[in-house]
Order: sequence, then C-alpha cells, then structure tokens
Amino acid sequence: MKFVGEYKEHLFTSDGAVAVTFTANGEEKGKARQIAEEMRTSLTSAKEAVKYEISIKKYSPKRSVNANDYCWKLLSELAKKLSKTKGEITKEALYKQYILDFGSYDEVWAKNEVADSVIHNWQCKNKKDGIGWLAEKITVGEKVTTIWLYPGSSSFDIHTMFEFTLAIVNDCKLEGIETRTPNEIAQMEGIRPPRTRSMDEKQKK
Repeated sequence: MKFVGEYKEHLFTSDGAVAVTFTANGEEKGKARQIAEEMRTSLTSAKEAVKYEISIKKYSPKRSVNANDYCWKLLSELAKKLSKTKGEITKEALYKQYILDFGSYDEVWAKNEVADSVIHNWQCKNKKDGIGWLAEKITVGEKVTTIWLYPGSSSFDIHTMFEFTLAIVNDCKLEGIETRTPNEIAQMEGIRPPRTRSMDEKQKK
C-alpha cells in the first residue's frame, strides 16, 4: 500500500507519542482513502492495536512514456531527413549519439584484460531497459583502461529528459522538421523544464 502525499504537520500526544499528518491530492486522494479505510476496518475487527511498518522517501517522478514516444517520433523523422543527404542513418543510431553527447556518465577504471568484459556486462545487464546503455573506452594505459558508462534515457528524471528532448528538437528545427514549442513540451506529463521562466521567451532572446 502506498500513495504520494505532502507532509503537513506533526503533533505530540499526551502520552509522548508522535502523530504525523500527510495530505494527498488529485489522483492520490483515492489511494490514500482506500488505505485509510482498510486500516480502519482492520482496527475495528482486531482485538488489539494494529501496527504497520511505515517507510517514507522523497518523491521524484520520472519522465512519462509520452515524452519518450515524442522523442522517438522526432528521431524517426530526423533519421529519414538526414538519410537523404548523408547516407542511411537509423533512428537507433541517432538515439545512441544523443546519449553520448547529452547524457551523463560514470567513469570507471578496469584492468586492460577485463575492460571488454566490464563493457559487455554493463550493456547486457541493462539490455531490458533499452539500447541507450552505452560504454566507451576513453584511455588505455599500460595496465588500466578508463571507461565511461552511460545510462539510457529510461533512467532520466523529468528535468534531464526535458533537456534531452530539446536537444533533439533543436536539431530537427535545423532540418526544417516541425516540432512542438518548448512550452508545449513542458506540458507533457512527467517532463518539466529546470526553470519556471517561459522557455519560448528564452529561445527568442
């Protein structure tokens, strides 16, 4: 049982216990109400107090499938346009290049003899999450290889996904491909700009 809510207050009871209150809004109200009703039913039928193990963590929404679908739509159109002048280019190849250009990475060091295994394991381990989990050798020393491990866009938060999408949008505009405005993109569920200022106004400057 879980729902997303906001902390409201906490009070100390006469016997020294602490009562913590959270509020739920929107679609989360129904979930919270159902949980409360189930707990009340359990309390009514129980002969003694019912205890629950409660775990709380900060809510960090991920980008929505809508944002992901829009990116792939643009990549498909961009690949078709570029293929006319630069030879065959697939949307998958473009996606991987954007991950390398705009994604974050973790730097690791491995002995030369196991470097290829590290890369293989990274890509195979995350294969179910998509094709964007990449790795590249940066330097190969006498004994140690430096490797950059890139997580795919499925791991992006809402702000990173916004910047990633804008990068694709900007390249599409250069090729004359019609795109949504930054403000329209910001309205997609699960994707948000890092600032509150109008992104359309920002582009005009």
